[in-house]
Amino acid sequence: MAMGEQPGTDGQSVRVAIASQLPLHRDALRIAVQPFPTRVVQPGTMARAKGHVVLIDRVTQAFEDYLDSAVDRQLPVVVWGGYLHPTNVQELVRRGVQAYVSVIGSRDQLVDAVRTAGGGMSWLPALEPGTAESLTGGEARVLRAYLLDYPSDSRLAVAQRLQISEATLKAHLANVRRRLEEPCGSRISLRRAVVARGWLESRDGDLPGEPLP
Repeated sequence: MAMGEQPGTDGQSVRVAIASQLPLHRDALRIAVQPFPTRVVQPGTMARAKGHVVLIDRVTQAFEDYLDSAVDRQLPVVVWGGYLHPTNVQELVRRGVQAYVSVIGSRDQLVDAVRTAGGGMSWLPALEPGTAESLTGGEARVLRAYLLDYPSDSRLAVAQRLQISEATLKAHLANVRRRLEEPCGSRISLRRAVVARGWLESRDGDLPGEPLP
């Protein structure tokens, strides 16, 4: 592994091709993903992005050209910027995007999105599912770890086990709580609510009654 390269979730090195025609956005994205080596690409030079995660600026004028070029080459794509409605995010996913981070997303979330896409998986904690009775893959993974596999661990410890940031774990949990029709401030009440809806299997035993930090 070259110096500065970071492993993806599958152990492979992650490199980032930044796709934006806006100099300020290019510089900001390069700084935000500093753990990873970066290069800048244009729609006509997407061939240079082979082996990279393509990070596309949603508000750049050539967004559609960038996206089509990256998807045609079957490159992992992360879209950053704007504040898209879930239906618009679903459309991006349908077109081949692995991850979307809104303009208000944190740097940790962007780094997590890039690392996850580089590992061949999707990162979509902000995506509301088409029906209220389903979870995204990321939400299901976080709930299982937080409520069943490591019920005594703090949020930070669970996030570290999953190799995501605590901010990403909190975002998944917040998305789930927002769709529930009852207050679920504690871990045990959250587990009871998601089990009752069939979002998570029940297990023998109970969770600690006090919420963890």
